[in-house]
Amino acid sequence: TVIEAHRAVSRQRMTAWVLGLPELCFGDWLAEVFGEGCIVVEQRILDRVGGAVALAHMDWDVFRAIELEVLTEIADATLTRPDGKIVLYAGGRAMTDEIFSLFSDRLGLRSTACTVHVRRLGVGTEGAFTPLVERARRYSEACSYDFSIADGDVEMDRIRSELFGFLRRVKDGSISDMGLIGDDSIFGVSGDYSDSDSSDGKSSQLDDTVPLVGGTFFVSLTCTDVRDLIETGKMWVLAEGASVVELRVDLLASWDHDFVRNQTALLRRSCPLPVIYTVRTKSQGGAFPDDEDAYFALSRLAIRCGYAWVDMESHWGEEPRRSFLADVGRAAGTSVIGSHHFKDSNGGTVDDLRAQFLTCAHGGLVNIVKVVTMASTLDDALRLIEASRSLELPSLVTHGKRRVRLNHDAVGSETSEIAVIALAMGAAGTMSRILNRDFTPVSHPCMNMKAAPGQIPLKDILEARRIIQVHQVADRYFFVFGTNLERSSSSAFHNAGFKFCNLGHTCVASSTDSISEVQKVIRSKSVCFGGAGVQHPLKNKVAGLCDTLSDAAREIGAVNTIVCLQSGHIGGDNTDWLGIMKPLKQADLVASPDSKPALIVGSGNIARAALYALKKMEWPSVVIINVLCTAGPVDCTSEESGSLEADEDSREELDGSSTVQVYSGLDNPAVMATEFDVVIFASDALPTRLFLESKVLEAWQTATTHPLRSGPVFFDTTGGAIRSHRKTTNTHLTAFAAECGCKIVSSFQYSTASGWEQFRRWMGVTYESMALAAAPAMEQEMETAE
Repeated sequence: TVIEAHRAVSRQRMTAWVLGLPELCFGDWLAEVFGEGCIVVEQRILDRVGGAVALAHMDWDVFRAIELEVLTEIADATLTRPDGKIVLYAGGRAMTDEIFSLFSDRLGLRSTACTVHVRRLGVGTEGAFTPLVERARRYSEACSYDFSIADGDVEMDRIRSELFGFLRRVKDGSISDMGLIGDDSIFGVSGDYSDSDSSDGKSSQLDDTVPLVGGTFFVSLTCTDVRDLIETGKMWVLAEGASVVELRVDLLASWDHDFVRNQTALLRRSCPLPVIYTVRTKSQGGAFPDDEDAYFALSRLAIRCGYAWVDMESHWGEEPRRSFLADVGRAAGTSVIGSHHFKDSNGGTVDDLRAQFLTCAHGGLVNIVKVVTMASTLDDALRLIEASRSLELPSLVTHGKRRVRLNHDAVGSETSEIAVIALAMGAAGTMSRILNRDFTPVSHPCMNMKAAPGQIPLKDILEARRIIQVHQVADRYFFVFGTNLERSSSSAFHNAGFKFCNLGHTCVASSTDSISEVQKVIRSKSVCFGGAGVQHPLKNKVAGLCDTLSDAAREIGAVNTIVCLQSGHIGGDNTDWLGIMKPLKQADLVASPDSKPALIVGSGNIARAALYALKKMEWPSVVIINVLCTAGPVDCTSEESGSLEADEDSREELDGSSTVQVYSGLDNPAVMATEFDVVIFASDALPTRLFLESKVLEAWQTATTHPLRSGPVFFDTTGGAIRSHRKTTNTHLTAFAAECGCKIVSSFQYSTASGWEQFRRWMGVTYESMALAAAPAMEQEMETAE
């Protein structure tokens, strides 16, 4: 399902060994994803011994010797010349000491490889099958990472996608804030901006957007089993307004590693935000015993399971802390919060508190320092705040395989890359929670217990900050420009996102076809402009108002998203193509050299966005029917047809290696006789959409052969333009396609995907995890509006 969607990002440097594949055909799937970049150990063994028949008659000790020989050869080659390959090794029920040593020593965290144990939890864990229990323990100990599948989870497509994201994360250190393991495949790729200057002198480099959030928050999961939150639907509610969540491992019903792995698997599939993994000890105000060895053994599970964040207490011995930080540094994708909690003390003088902050910084090997005290007076809280604001923290340092760096969701101080959390517990410490900027913990009514005394709800902190005007960002206005906006629910869609994130920004519809009116709004000093969505007929015109354009906007020749950048510049992007590509991938559409052609019916910006999307999917052959052109070469002059160029140089630049043919008639014999894998119906404006629909039905309904006869995927990107229910096939054209046996992709999917990408760009990379968490609420709003 997700093979082609992932193939473009599967070329990382490190070699990943995937062991213990369960009964889910993951081996075949991964081999198909990575193609020539995948080595299947069992196939190498079969080739070495001369096939399955010879293997069946082979002495066991001889087989084991050959197995070790093949594994060693692969290890030697991949360690000497790392080339990003995936090595699949299912293995048997027993792992010999020699093979165990190969994986744990030569291929461990200290090597240029990473080893991942894939395992379904619940198999053999009850002790009924001792060999299975021993096998799981042995394989886990031999590997650096664990990818566990929750007992009873059978959603194979999602699990495979999660596994791919996990492999991507641990292979190349890709740190994305999309959930527990940083898999950003759910919502596709971010805006792609070139570093080079364009021919018109406008830079195509785009920095981050203006900040829309005045601080970041996290909610602590103080439950004994996250399954309770999932089954009651509370997980997404907890994410409202937060940037991360914290799993309080010390409060779970069990500290058994397999129980925690199962909790991890449940979080991975249900939590929309990055997760902080915290084992809080009794001396620090938690529930876990003050046992150094047990503490670090349980905390290391955060590295093995690929958590975005792990909290490390700073009161332990220096050697265990440095060893733990070294392991985190060698791993990929996990960042550290160095913490200390004075559960019964105010922490002493300002100098004492500064010293504690420096201890927690560990010479720059952590990303965030966190010092928490117990306040009995307001002065206690203010003293902690003073200490946190007069620090000289070290800069982040290079550690092991990757540079330890601040997660996008945390905003560092002006003088250091290391962020600071300074909190005073108790009612007297409330002011510290109001003044703390990054990763402020908040309570939530869904949780029966607060993680620490004095925690207050997020909305109370926001209200207090508004009153005293601290950590405030200006409430900005976002716009939807275009005509026929009474048919559009875009502004309501975006407002639902702002509401979910507890932000005071507003999106309004501005019905206009005048580019000068748009310019007045963008450059107005009386309006705090934040960004805009652009609809017909302005997409081709607003590029001239932008200081910088994305590669997508340049190649498609249209801007549907305007962003306000921190530099003060205006950026232009295009998300229409993502609104087309992502639903096609969700419809299991996979490109291959043997794929049948793709057909685009229409013209204008949406058609060109569809062409760009198919290019990104590496579709080998595309046919375009430009109905607005009467005959011969495509001669495009209006906006509706102006984005499909006729000259070959322009088409070659846009389409790369894809073969593109453009026709002017719906009844062209060559088109009518061709079978397609996908047909995309694309148009920008309502009159054109109605015209195209009537022409298609007129030409195809009575024909014995036509492009829909073989039941391809049919994507009507513009059905919502005539106010149909976007989640149904409620147009004449989609009804006809359904009768032909086509798999229907609705315009609702296009609108939500494209619109969410706009919202994501407005929020910026710093807060894109908040945008992700808001997605279901935004989709629900659009569904209700329609």
